[in-house]
Amino acid sequence: SVAIRKIDGTPPVRLGEGSSGSLSPDGKSTISILPGSPGRVTLVPLGPGQPRTIAIAGLEHIDNGVAHFLEEGKRITINGNEPGHRVRTYLVDLDGGKPIPITPEGISCGLISPNGRYILHVNDAGAAAVYPTAGGTSHLIPNLEPGFIPAQWSDDNSSVYGSFPGQVPMKVYKVNLVSGEKTLIQELQPGTTTGVV
Repeated sequence: SVAIRKIDGTPPVRLGEGSSGSLSPDGKSTISILPGSPGRVTLVPLGPGQPRTIAIAGLEHIDNGVAHFLEEGKRITINGNEPGHRVRTYLVDLDGGKPIPITPEGISCGLISPNGRYILHVNDAGAAAVYPTAGGTSHLIPNLEPGFIPAQWSDDNSSVYGSFPGQVPMKVYKVNLVSGEKTLIQELQPGTTTGVV
């Protein structure tokens, strides 16, 4: 299910079926994906209103989650594949039309930059790469040890925040996309390490 929860400890509120993508820039809706063949993408309101199914032509399968709004709120990214092709990331206009591929086949991405110009991919070997949403050549983030998990872009689109799994305390780094330079931002330490995964 797709749900939203405040960070004050109150229970989550169920919004609908599927797995959730990002919130819209205006904070009024979220993306819900029901994966499958072909799958369904829906915009679900956080308050009053009806869900809106987005028509997506030409895809054989839509992957679970990892869907993001672009900053203008009129387009989203999704991962899926066309018949006879491998998974890749697509740009989808919410008013309809054929999805536009933005990564090569076999490359599915996640976090999109605040300006909507770049999207991140972490491969099976743990290397992080940046892909332009307008198409073109990607580049690896240099000097970055494998296993880095990006969590959020910086507001100026120049860096990403993230961590390496399995560390206690969890160290949160800011990583420059051009140089790969890591800056330790914060360490997150639970009150007790008993049961921490």
